[in-house]
Amino acid sequence: MSIVKQFTIIICTYNSEQRLARCVNKILQQRGYHELVEQLIVVNNNSSDNTQLVINSFGPAVLSLFEGIQGLSHARLRGARMVRTPWLIYVDDDNLVEQDWLINAANYIEAHPKLGAFNGVVFPLIEEEISVEEEERLQLCFRRLACSHLQPPARAIPTNHIPIGAGLVIRSAPLHQLIKQGWIKRSGR
Repeated sequence: MSIVKQFTIIICTYNSEQRLARCVNKILQQRGYHELVEQLIVVNNNSSDNTQLVINSFGPAVLSLFEGIQGLSHARLRGARMVRTPWLIYVDDDNLVEQDWLINAANYIEAHPKLGAFNGVVFPLIEEEISVEEEERLQLCFRRLACSHLQPPARAIPTNHIPIGAGLVIRSAPLHQLIKQGWIKRSGR
């Protein structure tokens, strides 16, 4: 009996030659990656810098796709059309996932079999000292930066919040149905 790999991971990227390799490496170093992931797809959304060279540097570990129509929704749709696993995961090109992130996602799915979509905690990575004024601005807009929390410890997210795209784990069959019906194309999401 063969084990079905649960996940396809999709990274949509635009002009991210400086940060993409770090994101991809964190995914490839996940505990359980080879057991859980069928494919890692990087969708180049018409970059004009050296992003494609970074993608190519990973060789067969990454399936490279190109989407010439600018916009995250178009890039996500391009990647979603390639998914053949039960679940797909969208990771933003500036996300650095924790080492047990995939295992935690698989365990969460097992514990909640009727689940359709979810995402985990997303903190901003602030690598240098920021001023009080910059921190206040960050407080006002961190959700728009696809962050669920500003800093640890994470608290529960209210159940009426729509999952954010960074680290979104979604059942692929319903998404494919929406794609076939044209809903995603009409709505732009």
